[in-house]
Amino acid sequence: PVFSLQLNTKVFPRTVSVGKFNGKQSCLVGATAGNKVFIHSPRDVNLQAQQLDGNISLLNVNQVVTSLGCGQLDEQLKKDLLVVGTSTNIVAYDIDRNVDLFFKDNPDGAHAITIGQWGELPEKLAIVGGNCSIHGYNKKSEDVLWTVTGDNVSSLALLDFNGDGYNELVVGSEDYDIRVFREDQLIAEMQETETIVSMCPLDGARFGYALANGTVGIYERSNRHWRIKSRHIAVVLQAFDVNGDGVDELVTGWSSGKVDIRSDRQGEVIFKESLNSSIAGIVKADYRVAGENLLICCSNEGQVRGFKFSEQDPNALTASLYRDRQEAIRDLAQKKQALLIELEHLGDAIKHSKYTINKPTRPIVSDSEAEIPVRTYKN
Repeated sequence: PVFSLQLNTKVFPRTVSVGKFNGKQSCLVGATAGNKVFIHSPRDVNLQAQQLDGNISLLNVNQVVTSLGCGQLDEQLKKDLLVVGTSTNIVAYDIDRNVDLFFKDNPDGAHAITIGQWGELPEKLAIVGGNCSIHGYNKKSEDVLWTVTGDNVSSLALLDFNGDGYNELVVGSEDYDIRVFREDQLIAEMQETETIVSMCPLDGARFGYALANGTVGIYERSNRHWRIKSRHIAVVLQAFDVNGDGVDELVTGWSSGKVDIRSDRQGEVIFKESLNSSIAGIVKADYRVAGENLLICCSNEGQVRGFKFSEQDPNALTASLYRDRQEAIRDLAQKKQALLIELEHLGDAIKHSKYTINKPTRPIVSDSEAEIPVRTYKN
């Protein structure tokens, strides 16, 4: 890792995000004990130092935080806002000015929050998934889009699912279904085998998904591209371009504390690291140098590590070499399988030819009564 820090506070799973609340500097945020949200602002004078310094402030929410998200809900402000969800309301904070942008009653609860453009709607929305419902709130707290879904929402992702140039909302729920909404219209539905605990958009119409039974995979539109299953539980997903090829790989944080990065093609592991406890969240941000994205992993115990990947970076070189080796191994395995099948067919052919050669021939029995005399004429 290029940096590490200890928050000295518990971090709730799937509540970690990052935002530029002053429009310039990225800050790490997450839900913690005591109905609070921590905000870590890095203060790094030595870019070579691995131990990252900074200030941690706490925001008192007065209710148990169930989800949160960061984004430019009000684009005129040119900075990110923090949107916090509880079991009964939604609050949007302007961290830079230390004021509430709005406070909204939300009796359906907030199990997941994402901020962005949805469909052809003209403004960005804070999209909140609750008990069998989805709400889209604008910067004025107006509920401009509302729809229902089959069960309690467990995860959300915005991406251009059908290639029409507009974002659709992909919704994972507790009834094991993944549903895709173009605004309030359901356009696709995929059945899975467990609750969808996390999703993240990838390149094009692809997205990663994780289930409560340890399954992780990638969908391309409605078609499952690949999936793997682990004995550990996948907590959170993130997309990150590790090897600099312009295509995002799938990053998974596990309940065991492991973080692995898998190829988007076949799902083979190309990089892995471990933290001291279960992963709470994974984000990407230019946390130390403006414009230089880092992969930031946070554990339940407040341990944070940042990883840098570039074409010259040893981590990227290792990941690329590992990927090339995995592809070579896969190609050799496919060739081996093809040769084994060919060998089996040759063996069957040899057995058949031996049986044909050694097969006893039946003697031809002459039947004198059945013979036709030579001097026989047809009338």
